[in-house]
Amino acid sequence: MDIIADIFSVFGSLIILLCALGFIRSKDVFLSVKLVFIANIYGLSILLIGLFLKSPTIILGIKTTILIALNIIITIIINHLIVKKSAIEEKIIK
Repeated sequence: MDIIADIFSVFGSLIILLCALGFIRSKDVFLSVKLVFIANIYGLSILLIGLFLKSPTIILGIKTTILIALNIIITIIINHLIVKKSAIEEKIIK
């Protein structure tokens, strides 16, 4: 089980790293928001699942589930607000 947990942790960290590098190189607001979305939703979720698989307990499972759910909700709301503000400033949406 430790090997699977390590694979999840490395894969989640790799997703976050690649999205961070893409975010630094990105010049487009919408691409940057998409990269932050991918890093937060997929990268952090896979990383937290890897943490849970290291020492699976019921309490840690509940905490991990709550963290993943809150992360998804907060990321969606923040990305929506950033895109909406950017679109209004660029006069895309009136």
